Amino acid sequence: MFIESHTVVHYKISIMKNYVQFFAFIIFWAGLMACVDEDDLKGNEDSPIIFSVTPEQGTPGDTITIEGDRFQDITTDSVFLNGALSFITSLSSDRIKFIVSDAASSGSIVVRNPSGLAIGPDFTVIQPPILQSISPDTGPVGTVVTIVGQNFGSSSSEIEVRLNGELVNVNAVNDTEIEFSVPVTASSGLVSVTSIVSGATATGLKFTVETPNVTVITIRMGLASDHVGIPFLIIPDGKGNFLFSEISSHRIRRITPAGAISNIAGTGNSGFVNGRVNQAQFRAPSGMAIDGAGNIYIADLNNHVIRVIRRVGDPIEGTHLEVFTLAGFPEPGFADGLATKDARFNQPIDLEIIGTNLYISDFANHAIRQLDLQTGFVTTVAGNGTSGFIDGNSTTSQLSGPSGIAVDNDGNLLIADRDNHSIRLLDISTGVLSTVSGFLGSGFTDGTNAEAQFKEPVGLGVDSQGAIYVSDGNHRIRKIALGVTTTIAGTGVAGLQDGLGSQAQFNNTIGLFVVSDTEIWICDTNNLAIRKISIN
Repeated sequence: MFIESHTVVHYKISIMKNYVQFFAFIIFWAGLMACVDEDDLKGNEDSPIIFSVTPEQGTPGDTITIEGDRFQDITTDSVFLNGALSFITSLSSDRIKFIVSDAASSGSIVVRNPSGLAIGPDFTVIQPPILQSISPDTGPVGTVVTIVGQNFGSSSSEIEVRLNGELVNVNAVNDTEIEFSVPVTASSGLVSVTSIVSGATATGLKFTVETPNVTVITIRMGLASDHVGIPFLIIPDGKGNFLFSEISSHRIRRITPAGAISNIAGTGNSGFVNGRVNQAQFRAPSGMAIDGAGNIYIADLNNHVIRVIRRVGDPIEGTHLEVFTLAGFPEPGFADGLATKDARFNQPIDLEIIGTNLYISDFANHAIRQLDLQTGFVTTVAGNGTSGFIDGNSTTSQLSGPSGIAVDNDGNLLIADRDNHSIRLLDISTGVLSTVSGFLGSGFTDGTNAEAQFKEPVGLGVDSQGAIYVSDGNHRIRKIALGVTTTIAGTGVAGLQDGLGSQAQFNNTIGLFVVSDTEIWICDTNNLAIRKISIN
């Protein structure tokens, strides 16, 4: 017993292929010979002659012209394409026109009549595309769709795919499968595949573009009796209500789903005072985060510090809430180190908790900072204090005015890079910063993430499916999902209008929190309003 060498195996395979090709050739000629006799093969001075075939390729149903001589009569002459009999539409002594039959395949053209036969050039039969199935057959913009069928070719340059008449981008193709993504402007309808080579089109499969029903309502507008300042960022309080920061009145407020507003901390005057919540003072409080114990962390923007509201026990008066300084010093700076001794910030604007770390969007330092809540140590994890737009690790990456931050479903940090007009992603495990959407500067464009444009995005949120929602300075709420950026609400014109998402108007939305896949709360800052988006 022995194992044949790799070379021997390939040699035997080569011999087998040669046998297959030889027997295919024999079968073709056997079929043709059944239609001719010995005199045909001998030929004579009246045997037909083929000069040219035009064109030399086509699809079943195409009309082909043979130029030659000694053609006799439409009733006696025959044309074979790779052994398959073809239908002759017209014939003269020097020209034959025939139709490529459905049974035809690529091979030699042969003309036969009682005087003999002529073998012409090879003709290539291009089979038209055939559509068999589509999966899925429904989905939102950005859905990756697979068409199964035949004769698609091997390159996206060989086909065109349209959805309800609109050209779509082909991601990948082989002879039996096409993959494409549903474009932003797509609408429901039939899918068609056109062969660029043959011009043949196959149509018949239907795809339904899902369009969510989006409505916007106003929960509460600022009233003189509320002394409401400018709402900035918003988070749930874990008890069915929401906390929002008022950046102009220097307070932290609570709002119920019914719209009732109450004060949580701050006197309404700008300052830097720790202590009981009704005496504490902030200077433009902005982002907030709540841990499992109910402690409320606050980015005190213009005091350049991180504050925390904790419940404190008192043996005489019982427990009450107090404000403490957790990290930083009330003057701008940029330094890592122990939170209350060395660390310095410059307009910290938003916060998120991941595990035992508090992540800080340090706006004017163009950096993301990390505060270890166990050790009290602050480090810089993205950005280097200089404005720029560079992906990479913590020592090379750059941001420009990072603002709102949110945790995605993989536990990484999403960043609204405001002055770069982009959405960035910090991989917590590797420390690598990358760009999700918005590569082309300020503007407004829906489309693939490589094409999309934002204007000074700030608020961020993520639903259970991983879709990212963004409050955009274009007075719109945008959505990033399946590699595509779309608008879900807002006309782009500043205003205050409830109703369908396509008709609703905002005026400089800032804070945004995704409560669920069907509910988003928003700080509509210049309208002094708290709004809610419902998605069905």
